[in-house]
Amino acid sequence: MDDLDFSIIEKTFAARLRALTLSPVVADERVETGYPGFCIHRLKCEVLECDAPDSLAKRYIASLEVRAELAHQSFGIANIEDRITRDGDSAGPLIQACAATWMDVTFPALRSLYEGRAEPGTFEGKLSTLTPDLGRPIGWEVFSGQLQIIGESRDALLARFKKQPPIALVLDTLTGYLAEPRLHWCKLYGAVMPKPGLVFGCSIDGQKSAKAEAEMHRKFGDDVDLTQAFEFRQFFAMRPTAPVSATTERLLRHEVSRSSDPAKGWWRRLFGR
Repeated sequence: MDDLDFSIIEKTFAARLRALTLSPVVADERVETGYPGFCIHRLKCEVLECDAPDSLAKRYIASLEVRAELAHQSFGIANIEDRITRDGDSAGPLIQACAATWMDVTFPALRSLYEGRAEPGTFEGKLSTLTPDLGRPIGWEVFSGQLQIIGESRDALLARFKKQPPIALVLDTLTGYLAEPRLHWCKLYGAVMPKPGLVFGCSIDGQKSAKAEAEMHRKFGDDVDLTQAFEFRQFFAMRPTAPVSATTERLLRHEVSRSSDPAKGWWRRLFGR
């Protein structure tokens, strides 16, 4: 695999950005997106060649690490690292598929931070939190990238997530991070695999969260056939916005006063308010 052309990653990023009528600039292993202060860096890209089970053919697993470097006048500076892993039967197209997946899953949420609106087919919501240490409620805008689903259970997963979006699987854990009014981000992953069965992955602000993964197991439910293989992934970005309304603040404070556990940083999520 010595002849692999890893520059296809930057070329894929740039082509997708131009399709959005942006003006990207490619330099070495990074791409300036055309948004001020928003640059995409290719970090590591690895490809593993292995024998396919019950076949003479080869299988490949590609892993791509990307860092989005953001400097924005409203939400400040953030370095958001993400890893995309895909498998297939051809190494070159697989590298390109990893780059395309990043543009589908992660980039739209980050772009929405600059555009102030969600892209078609993605999730947009509003969230209100109350942390007594701050003495005031915080309003948040939540943007997602595309929900990517691969496998036989695609239709069942789409139906399940139509009733309740993937972010609801980690909402209890996630809101614990929102006491700090700055940009936050979250990456969700779920899959059914031959040996381990149902597995979940969650990172918040770039750190793996075992608590969030346990919450995903607890909340996922049993309305999807776990005998059929599937994968899903989605990325979310959350930015603090203007103060919440007086009505929402009263509701938040009412919920805090009703709670019986003073050890928690009190919050209440109110989508759509």
